[in-house]
Amino acid sequence: MNGRIKKHIRNRILWLIAPYLVILLLVFMVIIGIFFQSSQNTCEDNTGGNFNVATSADREAVAKSLHDNLKKVSGATEAGIAGYLGNTEHESGFDSGVVQSHLAFDESKAMNARISGYALGLNQWDNSRRVDLLNLAKSQHKDWKDASLQLDFALNHDGTNSELLKQGLKINNVDEATEFLRAKWERGGVGTQAERIAKAKSWYSKFSGGSSNNATDTVKNATDNASNKTQSEQTSSGCATNLAQGMGSSGAPVTEMPAQYKDKVKNKNFTATSPSNTYPFGQCTWYTVDCKN
Repeated sequence: MNGRIKKHIRNRILWLIAPYLVILLLVFMVIIGIFFQSSQNTCEDNTGGNFNVATSADREAVAKSLHDNLKKVSGATEAGIAGYLGNTEHESGFDSGVVQSHLAFDESKAMNARISGYALGLNQWDNSRRVDLLNLAKSQHKDWKDASLQLDFALNHDGTNSELLKQGLKINNVDEATEFLRAKWERGGVGTQAERIAKAKSWYSKFSGGSSNNATDTVKNATDNASNKTQSEQTSSGCATNLAQGMGSSGAPVTEMPAQYKDKVKNKNFTATSPSNTYPFGQCTWYTVDCKN
């Protein structure tokens, strides 16, 4: 009799607490899910594809529209965006429908990846990149001249080049961002650095509240360098800093040469974005310089 009573009491208790156990289990599963999602998304860029870029003969209107859309990109800085704008103005004058040398559009030429010197759009994509842009437009039933489409292509559909663009957008120095994007992403002419940087600084001054005054720029660059140094020393789950490779926690090149290597190279001013850093991005030779004998 005592055994039956004890069993009955135990079953009664289990029946009473069962709903609470279920609730606790559900709460636990939700917490685990949030934690897992957070750990997976720590380093993701919020680039999406919902851009709305103005198409206008007014260059400043297009530049402002591009600026505002690029502000949506995770980690993008005013300096990095200015670097993009300086390069874009040099390449196309913000005309998303322009063909290189102002030639007429010929689809048979444009779809031939072996043809060079027939670049299209805001950033004058050529060869296979030009073909990829046209194929994206066709797949989305859009005109290749659509500036919003082109920005989406640049950030999300241009293969490894999209990652280069995102890295350039994260750089905290106008000169370095502009040169990084010219050399690594645009692959533009070596003799055009000064013109691109001048354009970038003009847009930086206009949109960020910055100044083209040398004294002000000196203070601003010192602040940017400190920011890059801090960024390079930070670590986060899934985004470990790798100073040996010259990469900050965001994945963007750090401004300064890692301290442990400064006494081993001849060029003390060498950075991850120096023009002399010409090795292919992402390869083991990237960020290689001549060492002392």
